[in-house]
Amino acid sequence: MKSVKPLFIATTETRLNNGISNTEVDINGYSIERHDRNSRGGGVAIYIKDRLKYERKLELEEPHFETLCIEFKISKNLPCLLICAYRAPKQPVEPFFDYLDDVTRETLRSDKQIIIIGDLNCDCLDESAAQTIALKEFLNVYKLTQLIREPTRSTASSESLIDLLITSSPQLFRSTGVLQSGFSDHFPIFGSLISVRQKDSKHRVISTRKVDLNANHECFQNAISSISWDTMNMFDDPNDKLLIWEKLFTPVMDIYFPVRRKRIRKNSYPWIDSSVLVLMRNRDQARKKALKTKSVDDFNIYKRLRNCVTSRLRKAKSDFFQRKLDDCHGDPKAFWKLMKKVLPWKN
Repeated sequence: MKSVKPLFIATTETRLNNGISNTEVDINGYSIERHDRNSRGGGVAIYIKDRLKYERKLELEEPHFETLCIEFKISKNLPCLLICAYRAPKQPVEPFFDYLDDVTRETLRSDKQIIIIGDLNCDCLDESAAQTIALKEFLNVYKLTQLIREPTRSTASSESLIDLLITSSPQLFRSTGVLQSGFSDHFPIFGSLISVRQKDSKHRVISTRKVDLNANHECFQNAISSISWDTMNMFDDPNDKLLIWEKLFTPVMDIYFPVRRKRIRKNSYPWIDSSVLVLMRNRDQARKKALKTKSVDDFNIYKRLRNCVTSRLRKAKSDFFQRKLDDCHGDPKAFWKLMKKVLPWKN
């Protein structure tokens, strides 16, 4: 999220209800559309990047199915319907796909593209399961393609592919895949559209050389002395001489004083200190080990570290803003400036 600003962030099992306002789940730079279950669990939501024109298609949504439909344009003459969907494990398969069948048929008849993303609880790794068979029949009827190929949920005893990205036009996607994340045993999935330009606010990378002549002076001097500098005399143009000099000199520098690249983090969260970063790295290493070994003990270690990171992040963020509030005491202007960061209200 810090290095890439996606057009959409679709989430399932949001567990939101009427008592939770949009402000409480706001992501700066995005508006939100929700379809809450208003009971235990469930619910879907889509965050839409600011300034992207879209239309919520409430007429395509049904109260009995946890779906959310928005229409946008991939390009000027290419409208698309995006559906974020969640089918609970105990929800009957047939009526759910009957609903998707109706929406898909009407969308394609209108010469629109369709993208369906979400947790359908149809394991594409288990081709004999009734849910998967129903999914494949649905895909075949409308010539749709399911683009995710890797497992999206992994435990010590099983793997499954239930978080799906379905489209009528796979050629519109530059890339798709699964992101390895330590937040949950469900891994996020992604898709990058070819026709939509996105500006990535990536971390800045700087290149440096640590020139320590005391350590490598003799070896470096010998290497420089062995270069056939007379080669430059074959050229009259100063630019050509410079080019030859660089081609002769740079490889020697790379050997004795190699380039080192350092990433300068952008928009880092100020409440994340080195101790939290170490804990996050330990969590990620534990996750990789658990996925490799499939050991119950390794998964339990990973889960403990994941929960510890979550707890530490919440406390660190709370302590950070509490200190900021204390600093704002008696300064209304600074207080409201801080409030806009904590609760980024939209006009």
